[in-house]
Amino acid sequence: GTRRYSKLAEGAVLAGRQLMATLEDIEGLIAPPGEPIRTVLDVNALVDEAVAHLAGTAQRRRILIRRDFNPQATIRCDGARTAQMLRLLLEEALRGTPEGQYVLISTLAEPSETEGAMTSVAVLIRDEGASLSEEEIAQALDVTRHAAVADRFGTAGLPFRMARIATLARSVGGTLNLRRGIEGGMLSELRLPK
Repeated sequence: GTRRYSKLAEGAVLAGRQLMATLEDIEGLIAPPGEPIRTVLDVNALVDEAVAHLAGTAQRRRILIRRDFNPQATIRCDGARTAQMLRLLLEEALRGTPEGQYVLISTLAEPSETEGAMTSVAVLIRDEGASLSEEEIAQALDVTRHAAVADRFGTAGLPFRMARIATLARSVGGTLNLRRGIEGGMLSELRLPK
């Protein structure tokens, strides 16, 4: 009796959380109002903040977060939107990674023709989760179609999460690309203009 009701209640709470997250993602498919507030940002510091924010989750699941930073990873971008994108991407990487594995976060600065100048900064997040096919990747980034129930975003109850992050990236002049890992996993590449 009581155990059965307890399980049903837990299931209802989980379903409610997934519904709220999905509704938040759907709301996030609309580009944020107003122009981005551009300030000079240290991308490495923003990544460190995202890691600190999700350190408890990583520790509970025994997931190691490795970092490989380029010291020239500064951009002129909207800090709040960039921090939100990094938190959401890291959250997804942790959710998709099996217990006891690792997530690798790298920052790269792309040089321009002008000596010493950079054109963009890329944040690469590689996880050990399930790979996606090219079709599933396209579907995950498409704001008009929710991710398939069978892929890693659909099963997590977050079918619009990557489309939401891609919308945020476009709102600051950036891009989000997803690629299959060579031996499994997924690579998320967030490219932000300098």
